[in-house]
Amino acid sequence: MKLWTSGSAIIIPVEGARQWLETTLEKIMKATIDDVARLAGVSVSTVSRVLNDERYVREAMRERVHAAVKELHYRPNLYARNLAGDRSHIMAMIFDHAGGDYVAGLLGGAVTACSREGLHLVIEILDQPSMTDKLASFIGQINPDGIILTSPVCNDEAVIALLQKRRIPMIRVAPIRRMEQILSVGIDDQTAGRDVGDYLIGLGHRRIGHIIGHPEHGGSHDRLLGFQESLKAHGVALPADALAQGYFDFASGARGARALLDRGDPPTAIFASNDEMAAGVLSVAAERGLKVPDDLSVMGFDDGTIASWVTPSLSTIRQSTRDMAALSIANLMAVREGRLKSDAMHITVRHEMIIRQSTAPPRQP
Repeated sequence: MKLWTSGSAIIIPVEGARQWLETTLEKIMKATIDDVARLAGVSVSTVSRVLNDERYVREAMRERVHAAVKELHYRPNLYARNLAGDRSHIMAMIFDHAGGDYVAGLLGGAVTACSREGLHLVIEILDQPSMTDKLASFIGQINPDGIILTSPVCNDEAVIALLQKRRIPMIRVAPIRRMEQILSVGIDDQTAGRDVGDYLIGLGHRRIGHIIGHPEHGGSHDRLLGFQESLKAHGVALPADALAQGYFDFASGARGARALLDRGDPPTAIFASNDEMAAGVLSVAAERGLKVPDDLSVMGFDDGTIASWVTPSLSTIRQSTRDMAALSIANLMAVREGRLKSDAMHITVRHEMIIRQSTAPPRQP
């Protein structure tokens, strides 16, 4: 059949289209790694090394293999490679829920890093981290090269024990405590919490409330600790009723704001442990006719998309979840390839204070 080209398009005569399509589909469906090896004139193991992008393959052989793959429209069977014991080229990420800016940032960073490295990313939701049967089934199906555990799953001892037993490289994102022989990554939440306290006190605030983050997340504890350290160092009181428990969502931020503002001596500034809870504080302030930042300063944490969308825009601590995810992928690959030992090592990602419209000196009486 004769083909004509127009720009980047291939024009196929109508009478030959059916035959061409059937032939092409047959190639796609039936081509095997043995076919590629035969056409390229190399061994199957050489094809496998080229497809896995391994080193020590001569460039001429690499080009022949890629040419054969293209001609045969070969697509490697990922699951067959797993069963054969090869690297799966799959990274897994485990969450307890799939919503929020924090999760979106981690996913975005992981997807970009995996795409750059020729890896596949698979996610799983463990809303009950102790469900090790579900995790074991998940691992058995995909045989991942490494797993990223996010909070609070990364703090579940049963999950960690299972992965250690299976000898699957893992990295924990923002754990409550570090563990020997397991990689972890995160910002210095304690220092970040101290920075927030120093900033608000520097503006002149002395009555400051704090909405604590989810109790199962390591960052919540460390941010509170650093915040308390700052206030103590400056001689500023932080009574028990100046603290409210939140859960990293809008609703708990709003509840916390109401509790703090109902005090007999309400705060002039509120530090929420993430931006979604800070948005809840802004909502309650608007309900009560309080002007932000004139009557109430509001400080968030994370610098997710919501921080610049709300009015007024949020002052916050920026932590790059995308960088955390990218570093997680890079280090898991290094462990898998033997370039890094998975021992007690924590990777600290830099944080940054972002000042916007929601904070200012307190109104003078």
